[in-house]
Amino acid sequence: FREVPPLAAMLQHIDTALIPQVVLVDGNGAHHPRRCGAATHLGIVADLPTIGVAKDVLLVSGLGLRRATEISKTLHLPGDWAPFVEEGDAAKEPLAGLLRPGNGGRALVVSIGHRMCLHSAVAVVRACCPRGSPEPIRQADLRSRRAVAAWLEGTPLPALALDTAPAGAPERKRRRRLHRRAGGGEEEDEVDLDLTPELRGLLRLLPGA
Repeated sequence: FREVPPLAAMLQHIDTALIPQVVLVDGNGAHHPRRCGAATHLGIVADLPTIGVAKDVLLVSGLGLRRATEISKTLHLPGDWAPFVEEGDAAKEPLAGLLRPGNGGRALVVSIGHRMCLHSAVAVVRACCPRGSPEPIRQADLRSRRAVAAWLEGTPLPALALDTAPAGAPERKRRRRLHRRAGGGEEEDEVDLDLTPELRGLLRLLPGA
């Protein structure tokens, strides 16, 4: 997963005293066609307990939105949850559960990431989910959007040491259009960007990249 190397690098730069006991990932864990979503991948690379929390239902082995809708109808109160399995398949070890968030909104898909059982994963997410998504993920989303907006306006971001390019590989440049508002209108600038591996990964996540 292209998102995992920069996430793992950020975790490696955290002071030892501040290393998290568990990491919540905006995505899937073991509930994935390959049984290894971004949450599981990050947990293995960083060697930390992780939990996947997804807003959208991924179709895995025939288990998808139809069954999720059926289960969601049984979750009446904030904090209610149920294993995400087919009806009559209770004997099978579930890889995910559906959780009604604190605001009573659409159910979240909570899945096992790494070094975490499903019951513990749901308990952690439920404890920090007073709104429609867990607070750590909500804060990460708000702050990352602000950081991207600031970067597009010209504010430099701190570089992460990612060893993802082959030794001796030439530094690549990419031309990118920036839309800037000036005097109530818009003007287009084309700029050359010397992109480090982590910024190339960031650009791939931006709309229109």
